[in-house]
Amino acid sequence: MLFIGTVYVPDNIPGPLCDRLEVISFPGYPVNETREMAWRYLLEHPIRSNGPRPEQIELTDSALSGILRDYTREAGCRNLERPSVRCAE
Repeated sequence: MLFIGTVYVPDNIPGPLCDRLEVISFPGYPVNETREMAWRYLLEHPIRSNGPRPEQIELTDSALSGILRDYTREAGCRNLERPSVRCAE
């Protein structure tokens, strides 16, 4: 039998349990890949749900990179879909 689990913060796994696990670490996505995923798949919903029309929004690669690096602070881009992410008014 094989059990597979995932965890973002491995430090929270109790020592006795961790001793019985084979840990495989995967590095996070680089900012350029995360930015590309955000452009292609994630930005449409938050923009649409916050009300502005596409012609009212200007978002540069540089600005999106800053959001991914400084706001979401994660290896992927899941936090772009958090309810607290809002477009500037």
